[in-house]
Amino acid sequence: MAIDNIQLASVFVRDQDRALEFYVGKLGMEKRIDDMEPGADRRFLVVAPPGSHMGLAIVKAAEAEGTAQKVGGFSGIVLGSSDVEGTHAELAGLGVSFAEAPTKQAWGAMQAILVDPDENVLVLHEN
Repeated sequence: MAIDNIQLASVFVRDQDRALEFYVGKLGMEKRIDDMEPGADRRFLVVAPPGSHMGLAIVKAAEAEGTAQKVGGFSGIVLGSSDVEGTHAELAGLGVSFAEAPTKQAWGAMQAILVDPDENVLVLHEN
């Protein structure tokens, strides 16, 4: 047995439609799955950068499930770009909020910090 990839990471949001517009409309990801769970009031929503094997599940946070406190703050998600400065300029032009402009890190890589509409913080890191 061998684990050979990571398929999904999750980000918790208050409004899946608003998050979908942000991740697809602003960040340029594609919608991979948008389905209601049979017999449940849950929407399974997955987006991903075009060509990526890994997806991002956009999960509606719920008080009853204890996930509401997971909305906002550092998401633990790092997005890759071959040109962080150019991507930052493009996304900022589309109205994406950044907590940190592109900055050269001590280890040599360039990164910026962006914030989604639910105040989830994501790292944009140069590949």
